[in-house]
Amino acid sequence: RRLIRNIGNFVGNETRFAVYFINRETLGERPSEILGLFEEIATSVFRWELYKDVYKLSVVKSPNPNILGSEISFPVKDLFKLMELSLD
Repeated sequence: RRLIRNIGNFVGNETRFAVYFINRETLGERPSEILGLFEEIATSVFRWELYKDVYKLSVVKSPNPNILGSEISFPVKDLFKLMELSLD
């Protein structure tokens, strides 16, 4: 909860840009409650999920209604190829 309070202090600060990755499995007994608080204070929320060997990135919340609900999927092997290219 302290992290949520700290993040909340920056709400409305247009000079601040931050990205937080939250592993739902580490949130303990009340993940829905904690995620709900994060989603409430965030400007945009993306959900990153793995299904078999395919990653899916979904736009859950956005100030831009044109991208709300959008999804992009790609195989895990393609992600590793991108990572290899960026290391070259």
